[in-house]
Amino acid sequence: MCRHEGDSVKQGDVLLRLESTEAEALVASAEARLAQAQATLAKIEAGARPEEIRQAEAAAVRAEEQYRMAEKGFRTQEVKGAAAMTDAARAQRDEARTEFARIEKLRQSSAVSQQAYDQAKHGLDAAEAQYQAAQEKQGIAVEGARAEEINMAKAASQQAAAALDLLKNGARRETSTLRARCVTRRMRISSAHG
Repeated sequence: MCRHEGDSVKQGDVLLRLESTEAEALVASAEARLAQAQATLAKIEAGARPEEIRQAEAAAVRAEEQYRMAEKGFRTQEVKGAAAMTDAARAQRDEARTEFARIEKLRQSSAVSQQAYDQAKHGLDAAEAQYQAAQEKQGIAVEGARAEEINMAKAASQQAAAALDLLKNGARRETSTLRARCVTRRMRISSAHG
């Protein structure tokens, strides 16, 4: 309160001050949105920078190549490589099986420690898992890409091409027109004499 009870007042005297932090925050927020909209408009009107266009060109080429690779499937060398990895994993698994069987026999006669037995068992488990993973990779290489993967690669290629086109040609005029309005409301308190 700016006045005390019984004080005389004249028109225009401040009788009461209200906290205006909420209203000020709303005005500041509206001004920030206006500045952001103006910056976005300026960026769109300026168009893409050369480095943005080069990045988009590279992304379009990369996406197109990924699509072509998915369509063609694995090369013969990749299929042979996967088969060789499967053969190597099978040999390791067989060796681990033989070692485990030998350790297991010795463990039954208490000729080896529990630790040696556990190590042989873990080695066998790991070799089995590696062999299974190698078989799955070989299966993927032989079968090639699934239709869904090809469709995804094709869509990514089309999306990259569209992004490049947008950067090269710029946005349509109607999409670059932005409007913002900042409204401030002020309250006025008036005294009513009665």
